[in-house]
Amino acid sequence: MSIIIALDGHDGVGKTTLAKQLVEQHNGIYVRPFGGKSGIDLIEAADNQYFDKVSAIGKQAINEAMLAYIDHTRPLIFDRHWITVLSLLPEHNRICWPHPIYSFLCSAELTTIKSRLSKRTSEKQFEDAYHSHYLNTYLKIAKVCGSTVIETDHISITGALQKINEILNTYL
Repeated sequence: MSIIIALDGHDGVGKTTLAKQLVEQHNGIYVRPFGGKSGIDLIEAADNQYFDKVSAIGKQAINEAMLAYIDHTRPLIFDRHWITVLSLLPEHNRICWPHPIYSFLCSAELTTIKSRLSKRTSEKQFEDAYHSHYLNTYLKIAKVCGSTVIETDHISITGALQKINEILNTYL
């Protein structure tokens, strides 16, 4: 299987920007498992507190995305992965994802996220409490599961890519 790199985090933290840059740098394959119907189903299951379904939808979407690519010589670069699924589960239902996933959590402060999201006019806007909850949840999961945190409001895109590549080079 190819190398699997996951960029995860709350909306507006820069994960898509970084994922697409990594794809270019590494001749990777961009994967967005929760785009479209699977993402809608994931959120709907979480809103209805069907937590077994959240886990099942998340695993299925990730597995389908991985199985869709037969070129195992190129890295898969995920724009959202297991930390997103775990963020939708109650704390007692969270189990760290098995490796070999090189997982990076992108994070930023609330003011930065609100500024970035305000430019997305087609997306629903949420209250500060919603964003704060998910920012804290993502950070807590990353800490427990040992994921590297990239603070995208304190580092340039180039600096973030350099940090990710330095970490990847120690494993590859």
